[in-house]
Amino acid sequence: MENDTTYQIDTQESWKIESLGEECIPGQLLAVKKPSTHGKPGLTVTGIELSPQMGEDLHVILGRNTYASEDGLRIYSTAFGKITWHGNRVDVERELEIDRDVEENIDFDGRIKILGGISKKYKIYATGDITIAGTVMAGEIKAGGSVEINQEVRNATIIAGENIKAPSVKESSLEAKGNILIEGALMNCNVNGYRVICSGRKGIIAGGSVCAKKEINAMAIGNERSSIQTEIKIHQGGNISVAGKLYPKVKMVLGRRTMIAKKGLKRLTFKAELSGTTTTEYQEPKIDLPAPQQEVTKQKTSKSNLPPSVLVYASSLEEGKKKGAELLNIPATELDCEMVSNDHTDLPILRIFPKGIFGPWKREWEDMYGSPRDGIFELENRPDGLYLHITPHRGTGKKIEPEDVISQIQEQGFTGIDSSKVLEACKTKVTTTIKIGIMQFTKDIGGKVKIDISDDRLKAYFTIIPPEKGDLMLGQEDVLSALKENGVIVGVKEDVIADTFKNKQFEKPILVAEALLPQASQKAQLAYQIGSSK
Repeated sequence: MENDTTYQIDTQESWKIESLGEECIPGQLLAVKKPSTHGKPGLTVTGIELSPQMGEDLHVILGRNTYASEDGLRIYSTAFGKITWHGNRVDVERELEIDRDVEENIDFDGRIKILGGISKKYKIYATGDITIAGTVMAGEIKAGGSVEINQEVRNATIIAGENIKAPSVKESSLEAKGNILIEGALMNCNVNGYRVICSGRKGIIAGGSVCAKKEINAMAIGNERSSIQTEIKIHQGGNISVAGKLYPKVKMVLGRRTMIAKKGLKRLTFKAELSGTTTTEYQEPKIDLPAPQQEVTKQKTSKSNLPPSVLVYASSLEEGKKKGAELLNIPATELDCEMVSNDHTDLPILRIFPKGIFGPWKREWEDMYGSPRDGIFELENRPDGLYLHITPHRGTGKKIEPEDVISQIQEQGFTGIDSSKVLEACKTKVTTTIKIGIMQFTKDIGGKVKIDISDDRLKAYFTIIPPEKGDLMLGQEDVLSALKENGVIVGVKEDVIADTFKNKQFEKPILVAEALLPQASQKAQLAYQIGSSK
């Protein structure tokens, strides 16, 4: 539910909630990205440009069950589940934890955490990540996300939509769209991945077939025993690197070219380039680089049927709705809320959502936390009529009585008023502006505004000269018009003008505008983030 109005993300510090990061609901806001800035140019008070660079961007990766708004600045959940951040990547999914060895086939929509191991030919399927604390001696493991195994793997088939990580693997089949990171040996395996890295002093590839799109890197490749056949393949543009020794008889397929090592080679990197195969000194593996992922600028799912919501800390209803309006990009007047938790924090946590989606506010919460407020009203004479603007009372605050409004109307000599409209407006429970009569004619406006601009054009001052007796005092709009007529259009302090009239600071110069000096650029950051990091 996007709104045409764009609310500026101007938080001074990041809003981060971790205590409720365990579970979320569809449509819940997970993060808000504050874009990098260009470094704003400066302006004199008369609008002459004073002059700046673009700050570093932040690429948020959309993981499972997430989507981004069209402008790429807000990230939402599409499902019930647990929120997890891996660096700048966010995922939402349910989690199944098994506190023993696997004893049956498992097919789960979410991620699986196994505290034991797998010793028989069970099938373990998950739409998310699979982590296994023990050994894997058989079985078929298939994950939509990554697979991480903490002990030895043997006689298994592992397929991952992202990465595979294990200490050592023997007589197994591995396939991953991402990286395959092995801390020890790959022995007699069929392997296919984006990168295949066998790190550590025992990182050897011996026997079987290993294929990668971008990189194969190991301490040793092949074996002294000629009976063990080792084949390694890399796509065009990729590298094969060996930190220790490449043994004779190893078959290497580099793009369209095939070569067999006739003798042992040490510390080399082979590059499969368009012009042919080149050889350089050994290059360290790029194990810190993930496989390509989708970034926040690409929307993943339709959000039309997912009502948005956001969790915020707030001391009052008003504060919660104000934060929610900024984060959800929805006017505060269109939002409702409910208290989610008041445990373990100084402030309660509220869920903010569009009116009518999740039901009414909890009245007991409003009575407990909503601060009392007196009702206020204001009469505004516009060209098309006289308007009554009402902000209703809250809690035990003083209510607006129709008699008070009528009294002020009579005091100001206004005529042609529809009293039924006044009564209707006073009954409202929400902020309301309503036309109650025709435009009113008043006395002449008197007084003068004097504008002074500093020689360097970085500051401007105004002085109010009060009117003669019998005339009405000029107003804030007259000051703004005078500033504009004198070319002052930048850095105008409207609150200072209002305070000047309120405090009757007349016949003395008041600083009313200051130049906007050039500002340094800012890098992109997350202005709001919910969930724990891994």
